[in-house]
Amino acid sequence: MRYKIGRSRGFTLIELLIALAVVGILASLALPSYREHVIRARQSEARAALLDNAHFLERWYSEKGTFKQSSTAWPSLPVTATEFYDIAFASTAKNTDDGEYQLEASPKAGKDWVGGTLTLDQDGNIKLCQTGKDGKEQCTL
Repeated sequence: MRYKIGRSRGFTLIELLIALAVVGILASLALPSYREHVIRARQSEARAALLDNAHFLERWYSEKGTFKQSSTAWPSLPVTATEFYDIAFASTAKNTDDGEYQLEASPKAGKDWVGGTLTLDQDGNIKLCQTGKDGKEQCTL
């Protein structure tokens, strides 16, 4: 029995480099989409926490007739944080009236891929505010 000596059946360096280039291009196209998906998922978790707090405040209002615990204090919120957001009453003028409130979910320091600040008011309006490339804050409902 004779064996033929010939070319091996492996990949050449050029073929490997082309395959790596194709994988790199596909990864560069997929990463921004994945990043947006992760940001939306983390914002959805913060929205759910804001809505849990809003339901708590509506029950509080139906029992007490006011959103505040006293003339100057708010009740303690049941959900004060998620893994990526801190949740509290917003420091706005709207929070001075007994019939109105505004909750805010702010991104935690040092966390990546979280997006902007979410706010929820007593009417159920949720806004997402982000700093644009021009440095100005832009809000969307």
